[in-house]
Amino acid sequence: MHTTHLRKDHLHGLMVGVAIGDALGGVRAGLPRRVALKMSGRPPLHYSLLGGRGLYGDETQLMLLAAQALLRSRSDLRSYRRAFQKRLSWYPLGFPPGARRATRLAASRCWLMRLRIPSGIDSEDNAAATRAIFSALAMHGTGHRLSRWVEESTKFTHTHPMAIAGCQVLAQLAEYAALTSPAEFDAAQAVHQAIRNCNQPS
Repeated sequence: MHTTHLRKDHLHGLMVGVAIGDALGGVRAGLPRRVALKMSGRPPLHYSLLGGRGLYGDETQLMLLAAQALLRSRSDLRSYRRAFQKRLSWYPLGFPPGARRATRLAASRCWLMRLRIPSGIDSEDNAAATRAIFSALAMHGTGHRLSRWVEESTKFTHTHPMAIAGCQVLAQLAEYAALTSPAEFDAAQAVHQAIRNCNQPS
């Protein structure tokens, strides 16, 4: 395992990278390549909102909510679910910019979870991916516990099997990258192993 200092570097790098990527790519999300190029031009990318500034969206915002819930829970899954549900239920009331329809709907449905109505939406978009990667870096080295944690966290907003499987693969890749030295890192092997693990029945 890595030192606490290096883990902090990983988490800080992830948060900054997600926020920048979200701000750069949010306005291009879902657009065909030709339309995106016509709207924003070719690389290097630049912020295209608010007078040359960027604005991050729900991928960053929900990752931060998940980070707060994880700290609050002290790595207890049941406590995490309660903390994240509470934060997610109030999320739409802040009129968050860049929030996708699936995220807003899932957040609104959090109020119905006491009636045993799940909040997750049958969507396969990638908005839950950043939470999965954050969980992997914050809880690195926990193995099967991480898999359960990522699944539960993803289902808060996305119940489609493709979304859950994608988050599981990304979490395993992030954990592998965090626990492996650069000299020993084999990207092809990591992807192959993560997909194989995801396809195995739990």
